[in-house]
Amino acid sequence: MNKQFIVDLLVEDMRRFPAIFGMDFKEIPHGFDGTQLPGGPGTNPEGIFFPYVVRDGHGNIAVRTPSAHYSDFYKAIIRTGNPDGLEPYIDHDSGVPMVSPTFPITFNGKRIAVVGADIPLDWLVPMLKEVQIAPGTKISLLSSQGFWVVSPTPAQIMQHFHDDASRAFSKALSAHDVTIIPGFDGGSADRILVPITVDGFGTYWTLVVDLPGEAITTPVWHTIFTLVIPGIVLIVISLVLMWLIFRKLLSNPLGSLIHAVSEFENRHYRARVFGTERQDELGAIARGLDAFRSSLLKAQEADLLLEGERRRNEEAQRVRHEQDERRLDDIRKVVEQIGGALSALSNGDLASELRQPLPDEFEILRTDFNRSIRELANTISGISTAAQTIRDGSETVHGGAENLAQRTEQQAAALEQTTAAISQIARSASHSEELITSAQSIGEEACHSAAASADIMRRTRDAMSRIENSSSQIVDIVSIIENIAFQTNVLALNASIEAARAGDAGRGFAVVADEVRTLAQRCTEAAKSVSALVGKTSDEIHIGAECVHETEHALATISGLVTTMGERLTTIVRNAREQAVSLKEVNSAIGVMDRTTQQNAGIADEARSASRSLSDETHSMLHLILRFSLPATSAATY
Repeated sequence: MNKQFIVDLLVEDMRRFPAIFGMDFKEIPHGFDGTQLPGGPGTNPEGIFFPYVVRDGHGNIAVRTPSAHYSDFYKAIIRTGNPDGLEPYIDHDSGVPMVSPTFPITFNGKRIAVVGADIPLDWLVPMLKEVQIAPGTKISLLSSQGFWVVSPTPAQIMQHFHDDASRAFSKALSAHDVTIIPGFDGGSADRILVPITVDGFGTYWTLVVDLPGEAITTPVWHTIFTLVIPGIVLIVISLVLMWLIFRKLLSNPLGSLIHAVSEFENRHYRARVFGTERQDELGAIARGLDAFRSSLLKAQEADLLLEGERRRNEEAQRVRHEQDERRLDDIRKVVEQIGGALSALSNGDLASELRQPLPDEFEILRTDFNRSIRELANTISGISTAAQTIRDGSETVHGGAENLAQRTEQQAAALEQTTAAISQIARSASHSEELITSAQSIGEEACHSAAASADIMRRTRDAMSRIENSSSQIVDIVSIIENIAFQTNVLALNASIEAARAGDAGRGFAVVADEVRTLAQRCTEAAKSVSALVGKTSDEIHIGAECVHETEHALATISGLVTTMGERLTTIVRNAREQAVSLKEVNSAIGVMDRTTQQNAGIADEARSASRSLSDETHSMLHLILRFSLPATSAATY
């Protein structure tokens, strides 16, 4: 027996008894199967098995799982083991009086839950209205606590009764016996109380019948006045006759009627009322009492029928109870066998099939359980084989991953060194490019300087040519000066000779002549010196001019070489830049390769760790599989 079975049983009972508003099954904590897990069939969010099967206004049946509330009412039923719940109440949704008879559920001598039904009482009102005892008769129903369940006055429903000062009503209710309270309601009616009990509950409900006095006295007084008024004139003459008539027509019939009422009080309803064949007022009263007797007889027969129906229901309930007990016994045996098999299964014994046949309705459970065990054994065996294969494969993968990780690490190290070397080459190339660019600039400056020097040499050569020409002119002038000095010297010599001839008169002129000769001689010497210097200077200028010419030619050669070197340096710079760009691209590509290799190294390391973890988990799974004891057919493959 499981929780779903209980829920299905409650739903089936709701379908069989459409008058029931709802049924519930509430376990004590951990009372049904020892578990308290939410989410199961009929289980509320607190994990309590509390299915409440209810019928809505359209007749649809729904299963709810309200929160469990263990009231004193519930605790008393669990504590005493006695059913309860016949005290009516007003349902707050429908506004209909209801009772909720609740019974304890005992399993293995222990009370584990209660089961109850919500039964509306609105069907009692039309049923009691159909009972016609006499005009003006009021039929009501009181609960065991004195609340009106059915009342001709709707405002009294579910209100407590009010007694008068004599407390006759309260005493009659406490007697739990059929009681007649005469003169009730100010003497206008007689109140008849009939107790009703339900076996097993120990509570009494009371059927209250208010029978108006007019139902008996009105026909009597009508007959009396009908007879007295017409005979008032003859009262004296007819006194004796009236006494005889009264005795015959009233006393005896009234005695019979009173006797009939006494029989009614003693619940003897089978004897017919005397005088029903009479056509007078007493006959009408007798027929009314006889109709009342028939109604009471029908009510008594209905009570007997209800009693028989109750007994038949009790017998059917007893039979169902015995069937339920047998079913519970079968379920207990099934649970014990399945529990033993599950216990063995929890210990890893996959050969623990259910060998002993179960009742027919549970035989499919045994077949399914055995098939599940065999399939589980085959599955565990297959898992074991697969685990061994995975273990071998994981070890192989681990070895390959180990080698791959080492090679990847070596490759990463080599790429790192290559990256460093190429970076160094790139830096050197960049530095060389800078040096070559600087050299190109210096060469261009040297070329410009050589061109400027060649121009200066050319101007120097022109200037020296002009100086050489000037020197030739100076030589010519010096030669003229020498000639003039020679002529002057000759003239001075002649003057000296003439002065000597002149004697003392020419002595002063001789001195002047000597001085002129001395000056002429000095001019000659100076002219010779200048001529020698100018000649030497001219020679030096000629040599300098030749040197300048040679220097100019050398500077032109140097300028051409510098120009050629600049062009080649430009080519070298362009090639160096292209090489630097290529080196950068190679360095970037190697960087990508290095990052990829690093990622590959990480992935290889993760693969190595994953393969090692897979191998360890496979060993653990094989160790867990070794806990299972497989049957012979599966053990062979294992």
